[in-house]
Amino acid sequence: MPGLKKLCLYVFGLILCGSGLASAQSVSAEFDEICRKAESLIIQGRLAEARQVLSPVRESNAVAACLMSQSQVYEVMLTGSDAVADKLLDDVDAYKKTINKAPESSPWQRYALAEVYIHQAVAGFKTGGQIQPALHLRTAYKLLKTNSRLFPDFLLTYKDLWMLEAGIGSIPEKYGWALNILGLSGNLNEAVANYRSFPEKIKANPELSIFYDEASLIDAMLLYHMGNQKDAASQVLMRTGSDASRDPMLMLIRMSLSFKLKESAQIDLMVSNPGRFAAFPVYNYYKGQRLLQQLRPESGQFLAKFIDVQKNGTYVRDAYLKLSYAWQLAGDTVQAHEMLRRLLLTKVSVGEEDVNATYEAKTGTLAHPDLLKARLLFDAGKLDESLAKLGSIDTKSLSQIELTEYYYRKGRDYESKGKEFYPQALQSFAQATGISLRTSHIPYFAPASCYVSGLISEKLSHPTEAANWFRKCLSYKDYPYEISFSQKAKAGLERVRKK
Repeated sequence: MPGLKKLCLYVFGLILCGSGLASAQSVSAEFDEICRKAESLIIQGRLAEARQVLSPVRESNAVAACLMSQSQVYEVMLTGSDAVADKLLDDVDAYKKTINKAPESSPWQRYALAEVYIHQAVAGFKTGGQIQPALHLRTAYKLLKTNSRLFPDFLLTYKDLWMLEAGIGSIPEKYGWALNILGLSGNLNEAVANYRSFPEKIKANPELSIFYDEASLIDAMLLYHMGNQKDAASQVLMRTGSDASRDPMLMLIRMSLSFKLKESAQIDLMVSNPGRFAAFPVYNYYKGQRLLQQLRPESGQFLAKFIDVQKNGTYVRDAYLKLSYAWQLAGDTVQAHEMLRRLLLTKVSVGEEDVNATYEAKTGTLAHPDLLKARLLFDAGKLDESLAKLGSIDTKSLSQIELTEYYYRKGRDYESKGKEFYPQALQSFAQATGISLRTSHIPYFAPASCYVSGLISEKLSHPTEAANWFRKCLSYKDYPYEISFSQKAKAGLERVRKK
């Protein structure tokens, strides 16, 4: 059921970025000393030590069980390891059994149980599951909805509930049948709006203020992915994590968001001062990626180190693609092709970066060298240099796919330069979408051009044009990053319908 698979991944895209951020509290809402110590260790990324502390009481203390699950889902997300995900899947039934012993008169019982079901869904999706992880999310959603009704003042319920509702509300209408079957519903705009005030409510609660940075990062994530509010997301990001290096999970999400928002100063600061995050393989992936954007030859060393440690799992295929870029920039096309060959031998990953890497590798061709440099310069925030590189290309020498990318890259540069360059951006995007590609597998350049054209039209207060662009984006099928662009285009349609 490919449609259901995509439905699951729509929600999983948000869960992967934002679940598992807050550690559970005791059923009585009081931390004992064991749980306090374990939570502190988890925050510091000292996960094995946390589990040692929790092990003696995990069968008698509901909070200890949830924290055990919490430590494992942290490790899944920080390492991308299938083995860690499998271990979590083996252990969750025992955690649920412990939590179910807690009295249902406490809001912590359903909240902790919902958290464990979300952890189980994350691990299930990570190992290739579809139906079962979707059902686990449904169970978590139902538990949280019940908790919000019975205990409306219990804040932590909404940390997960509104995130789930935002993800559900952004799912394209063609999957409405599946939502009805699963009994899921969500209003995207309401969820995003609700989350805007949530971090401050957490901060004002002495017992929960420790979760302020985590709640703020979910807020930034929703603003960026769903609300078309990059500036607001950047402002939220800037005020979080004064000491983020002590929390590897916090650093991971800040790093991911900073790359998406092109926050070069933030990226460089985190890469140079990673703290405990440096102990995890994914740090080398991000450092190599940043150095590659700067066209620095040592980027390949860090990408290769990530691959050597990780071998399979999330980001490995993308790391191979970027290592191919590094060899190509160094002038060694033989090694560049070899990296693409090795890429296709690794285990398939559901991550969109890895899906795109698979698409590029299967073309059997290397990226156009000047288009590649223009792309990397754009990613590094060097817009004028990127435009200059594009200007040096003889467009008559480009294939149809390369020409589509050329106009897309040009449009992105102009769009990022600001409102006065929007006309040039729209013209370039229109040229990208006007090229007919005679291939069954298309790259993301045309649908992405439609989406960004919709954003520009929305900013220019042209809701009808924006809606047309968003609908056109949704009309494309089976291309890399389809889930993200479809999700964001659906969110865009919801916004402009109210204008």
